[in-house]
Amino acid sequence: KLDSLMYLLFDFLHLLDSKSESESEFFSNRRDNIGCLSEKIFSCLIEIFQRDVLNTFQPKIIQFIYFFACKFKPFSEKFCSLLICNSFSKIKCHKYKIISLCYLISLLFKSKFLNKNLIKTVMEYLLTFEETKINEWRKYLRKEMKNGKLIK
Repeated sequence: KLDSLMYLLFDFLHLLDSKSESESEFFSNRRDNIGCLSEKIFSCLIEIFQRDVLNTFQPKIIQFIYFFACKFKPFSEKFCSLLICNSFSKIKCHKYKIISLCYLISLLFKSKFLNKNLIKTVMEYLLTFEETKINEWRKYLRKEMKNGKLIK
């Protein structure tokens, strides 16, 4: 059942995308409605991810709905933004930070269709985060060495 539902969702998202970019007269009057509908669907997917998927222990399939939806530029930017915010949040618990970071890295490596500028921005965040953590670790080690707790 789940595979069938995912297949229907993928088909529907693909249909929305192709119709929103269509130049035909039939869809030109409906483009705003289609954009509004896809926006509602993407907002719903974001809400479900935040509320349910992040709380699910080791989901195996569900992330592919999100990775597929990231083919659509507005959603990919919102989804990456959500993952970055979760990963670097000062109020989120460590578990959600790590899970969000894993999704973000997985998305970068599995999604060939992401915008190169988006990938660059996400990588800048990740590298800045890594540099910050390395500097914190160096400070800690220097402090411990000064206190004689570590052997040089």
